[in-house]
Amino acid sequence: LGYIVFGGTIIGIIALIIFNIQIIVAILALYLFFLFLKYAIRKGREAEIARHNINTIDTLSGYEFEQYLKKLFTKMGYSVKETRKTGDQGADLIISGNGNNTVVQVKRHHANIGNKAVQEVVAAVKHYKSNSGMVVTNSYFTPAAIELAKSNDIELIDRNSLQEWITKYIKVGVPV
Repeated sequence: LGYIVFGGTIIGIIALIIFNIQIIVAILALYLFFLFLKYAIRKGREAEIARHNINTIDTLSGYEFEQYLKKLFTKMGYSVKETRKTGDQGADLIISGNGNNTVVQVKRHHANIGNKAVQEVVAAVKHYKSNSGMVVTNSYFTPAAIELAKSNDIELIDRNSLQEWITKYIKVGVPV
C-alpha cells in the first residue's frame, strides 16, 4: 500500500510539473505572438511610408521622422548616429561621410521653422566638434532663419528639398 501512495504522489508531482510547463509554454507562445505582431505593425508602417510621398511624412511623430531620416541618410551613403533623446544639445542625428561630420536637427512641424532651430544647430556644431550643421524639416523656414543659417553656414533642407531626396533615394513601394 505504501508503494501505491508513493507512486501516486510521484504521478501527482509529474502531472503538476507537466501542467506548469504547459502554462509556461502558453505564456511564451503568447509573448512571441505579441512580438511578431509588433514587428509586423512596424514593418507595415515602414512600407506605408515608403509607398507615399512627403505628405505621409506629415503624419509621422517627431521620433518616427527622425528614424525615417536616419534610414534616408543611410541610403544616401552616410553613417548615422543618434544623439540622446533629452539633452541632445541641439542635434538629433550626427551623419558622417567623406571625412566630414554633420550635426542634424530634425523638425517635423506644420508651421515654418524659425531661428531657434538654427541657433541650436550652431551650438551643436561646436558641442559635437562637427564640421557642419543642418536643419531638416517637412515644412519651410522663416526668412529670419534663412538669413541666420546663411551667416553661420548651416544647411537648410525644407519640404521641397526633402521631397527631392525622397524621390532620388527611396524606391517607391520599397520599405525604407
